[in-house]
Amino acid sequence: MLRGLPRKTVALVNPAGEEHLRAALLCRDQDLARVVLIGPRRELEAGLEALGVGTRGLDFEDVAEPSACASAGVALCREGKADVLLKGKIQTGTLLRAVLDRQHGLRDEGLLSDVLIYRDPDRGGRMIGLTDGGLNVAPELSAKRTIVSNAVEVAHSLGIDCPKVALLCALEAVSEAMPYTVEAHALAEEFRVSGRTDLVVEGPISLDCALDAEAASEKSFVSPVAGQADLLVFPNIEAANIAAKILLHYHAMDFGHVIAGARVPILIPSRGDPAEVRINSILLALVLEAYHDR
Repeated sequence: MLRGLPRKTVALVNPAGEEHLRAALLCRDQDLARVVLIGPRRELEAGLEALGVGTRGLDFEDVAEPSACASAGVALCREGKADVLLKGKIQTGTLLRAVLDRQHGLRDEGLLSDVLIYRDPDRGGRMIGLTDGGLNVAPELSAKRTIVSNAVEVAHSLGIDCPKVALLCALEAVSEAMPYTVEAHALAEEFRVSGRTDLVVEGPISLDCALDAEAASEKSFVSPVAGQADLLVFPNIEAANIAAKILLHYHAMDFGHVIAGARVPILIPSRGDPAEVRINSILLALVLEAYHDR
């Protein structure tokens, strides 16, 4: 997917750990991207030496303090010297404070949100998106509007021209006793009358109807999204995060995730993410940034 695309630069913030350095080395060795290691240079070089590798093909931004590393990485991205921001061994809050800084950060006018993309082997290896299991705790309707748009942009970057979006709830009918169904219906109607032709939105819709056409048929639920959903928008962070962990720990799905909505893609890997997920996430961010350039 990266063939023929301009070579991008990843700013890796404080990669003080073997897993972070190995991600940088894989980017270098497979020529996925140029990598700038941001942190105390001597310590980083010692870490590379301990792994038995050299510094060839790696660039350094010599910065001592973690908080300063975050600001340095954000500055590289703001100045156009880096295209993707990748979190290393640094508190997520520290990195996000630098990202969200109104004067010096990377935030545009919209909301940032986490988008996970996985390949579903039960559906022909089709790519399916899941959001937002990483950033927005209990997004209101206006926030979900942006969460949908961010996820749609990621889908577009992957070649899904008109993604089918499922606003997930516990059931398919609107019930005043279940506020998420009311919200999903309102948001789906808003997108229907918006005139946008680059997405199809359905809600409320249950997970089984979104992914399983037979389940939708048994419930007499008719929708172009039924059994064909490309993007799953969960009602809150708990539901999305639990679903993501089920995919990883109980189904060993092949996935990556990226924070969309900023000036550049941002990667905040979970401590439990295996190396494959970290690399998939870098690839996803590189594809998204290349899409921004078109």
